[in-house]
Amino acid sequence: MKFLQVFLKKSIPYIVSVLVLIALNIVVFYPQLQGKRLSSTDITTYIAKTNESKKHYKETGERSYWNASMFSGMPEGLLSLGRSKNVLSRFKGLLKLYIERPLGMFLQLGLLCFIALCLMGVNTWLALLGAITLNLNTGFFLLLDAGHMTKINVISVLPLIVVGTLLSFRGDFLKGAAAIAIGTSYAIIFNHIQMLYYLIFALFVIGVVYLIFSLKEKTLPNFSKGALVALAAAAIAGFSNFSQLYSSKSFSEDTMRGAPILEKKAEQKAQSSSEVVGLEWEYAMQWSYDSKDLMAMLVPRFVGGGSGERVAASSDEGKLMKRIGGQRDRGKFIGTPGYWGDLPFTGGPNYFGIPLILLFVLSLFVLEPKIKWAFLGAVLIFVLISMGKNAAWLNKALFDYVPLFSKFRAPNSILMAMPILVIIPSILGLQKIINTEDKKKYLKPLFYSTGIVGGICLAIILLGGSMFDFLRPNELQYDSQVQDILRRIRVGMQKSDAIRSLLFTVLVAGVLWSHISGKIKGYLFVLLGVVTLVVVDNMTVNSRYLKSYDFMKKSEYNEQFRPSQNDEMIFRNEPKGLGFYRVFDLSVNTFNNALPSYHHHQIGGYDAAKLQRYQDVVEQYIGTGNMQVLNMLNTKYFITQEGQVSPNPRANGTVWFVKNIVPVNSSREELDAVGTIGTDSSAVVFMKEFADQNIKAGNGQGSIELVDYQLDKLVYKSTSRSDQVAIFSEVWYGPNKGWEVTIDGQKADHFRANYILRGMQIPKGDHEIVFEFKPTVEGGWLTLISSILILGFALGLIGVNIRKEITA
Repeated sequence: MKFLQVFLKKSIPYIVSVLVLIALNIVVFYPQLQGKRLSSTDITTYIAKTNESKKHYKETGERSYWNASMFSGMPEGLLSLGRSKNVLSRFKGLLKLYIERPLGMFLQLGLLCFIALCLMGVNTWLALLGAITLNLNTGFFLLLDAGHMTKINVISVLPLIVVGTLLSFRGDFLKGAAAIAIGTSYAIIFNHIQMLYYLIFALFVIGVVYLIFSLKEKTLPNFSKGALVALAAAAIAGFSNFSQLYSSKSFSEDTMRGAPILEKKAEQKAQSSSEVVGLEWEYAMQWSYDSKDLMAMLVPRFVGGGSGERVAASSDEGKLMKRIGGQRDRGKFIGTPGYWGDLPFTGGPNYFGIPLILLFVLSLFVLEPKIKWAFLGAVLIFVLISMGKNAAWLNKALFDYVPLFSKFRAPNSILMAMPILVIIPSILGLQKIINTEDKKKYLKPLFYSTGIVGGICLAIILLGGSMFDFLRPNELQYDSQVQDILRRIRVGMQKSDAIRSLLFTVLVAGVLWSHISGKIKGYLFVLLGVVTLVVVDNMTVNSRYLKSYDFMKKSEYNEQFRPSQNDEMIFRNEPKGLGFYRVFDLSVNTFNNALPSYHHHQIGGYDAAKLQRYQDVVEQYIGTGNMQVLNMLNTKYFITQEGQVSPNPRANGTVWFVKNIVPVNSSREELDAVGTIGTDSSAVVFMKEFADQNIKAGNGQGSIELVDYQLDKLVYKSTSRSDQVAIFSEVWYGPNKGWEVTIDGQKADHFRANYILRGMQIPKGDHEIVFEFKPTVEGGWLTLISSILILGFALGLIGVNIRKEITA
């Protein structure tokens, strides 16, 4: 009984902290509790492109790993194949206290940061400050608005990995190993490897700094042990996701991030990702920050905020925006192109919060050199990578020589993970100030840091309007009146936010000064003041990009998926349903919009990991409207830019016999030859790859048809008097990557035809041909055993530490 009483008493600060985080997120996401849903592009995309697979699961109880709804068919979910073998995946709901997103997901951000800081030995209430600061970071609200949920989930566990590394280096091996293993395993489970990969650069810098200091302090053996513990924990976490990682690697090989397919033309630089390992440089570096964008970390609208910044529709600016095509949103506002930086577009600034920036700069004057230089170096490498092509002297070398770096695009996204590297030293520095008896020695560091941060804000207020043109190159086409008003809007945004940042700098500095100078003794009052300023600062900026009316009633949300008249007409013409036709919708951004996939199999769609072969065909043929290629993809309907349905009676259908085989000797020849044939009677085959099948064309006589369509099972019937070659209007994915084919129940072979389709030799007579998609899970036993070890180790360590804490 006494044990329980002591446990409850010592748990009170932690319970209160959790309740505070819950209350904070309830306030922010209250519309969710009213049953409303947040509408975002990526969420809409996900719902649209998975509609068929969800129906399939509901009807059969089995998950399909093939998505036939977009890009004429592609794998789906292979990045998470085998995830269920990891026992930790069954508890991921616990991380958000089983509360639905977005409220639960943001609560997860705060909770895991709180736990990580507590593991570092940070005071409970200071850990809560750090958690709130991360919870309210503006960048995450922009990710939410865009629907990048997996990215937020991965970032939420990164504090555990960073803190675990620090604990390992300082000799707390058990806690360090547990934090790294749990954090890394969940980071892989959540399936946005880019964020975890970028963190490695920060950890490398931190490790190098600690190595240098260990050599200087002659503590190399201790550092070596810590490094080995950290690497071992990360390795076990990798093993706990072996099945998922293996499947991801296998799939990525066939995407735009994989190995080259097309031979690069002599003495020409690569024109596409199909000619290089990974992505092509220019494509990968489109979203690169420049120095102006970085300033938005402390002045939100230094470069105008977002591409659709809201202004009152009734204002002069709003009337102007309406005149030049601005769209009114759901409130009494109109979107204005506030952003004038170098990115193609952006939802808003990656604002860290001026209180956090001030605390970070202050920590650089307060913390011991080892921690200070470790985190300063980590922040610097993140900043340089985020600049992408604008820091090509570094990033081109990383792109060309560092494994996996060229697999990822949008380098500016690395800054989404950087608040963690700013919060940890900031909280450690603040704790050092609070725990020091002679606090007045920190007055000079406070003045210096306030002068640096406040001085930058003041310089922007006084000089910002004269330092930039405030226009994007494409806006020079507007008349002078429009340009002047755009400049006026943007100068005003920059100046007002610089004044705002200066004000918060002074207020936070004032609160800290009151404690350091001895005016206020109790640190909790100071902490309350800083928390209040952090909340007010971040929430007022966040409210610009996430408003209550961005949440929609369920009925209103579902309206966007209601079939149109065009959809209804196609339904009437296609009584057999999906699988027997495809749609080429030109009324939307065809290759960046998945909404048509909700109702139809479409030629276009949206996915960040398209199959490379399909992308090659899009660029060379589909994008130019090549009808022979569109016919072989069974494009039975076009929807024009004006929204009219135009049937295509010449579509080849779901499958057909050909009488000519055009042999080629390279992938480049294979792709080029597709544009020279009549796809209804001829097929191009790269013979060398399928020499064992002895492919020979028949006379094209006979019949073959699709008689039963299921998402991962296609049944055909064929009749012919002689051997034939059939071409299926289905995308090739192989070899040996999941698609299995049988003829009359006997296993058979199939080959690639026309660069992206499936072909097969069909013997004479009457036959049933069945294609089934059955990707296999590799290394399931290794995943299961490793994850059980991590879970058991973590639970045991928690139990031991709780008992130790209570009996102390």
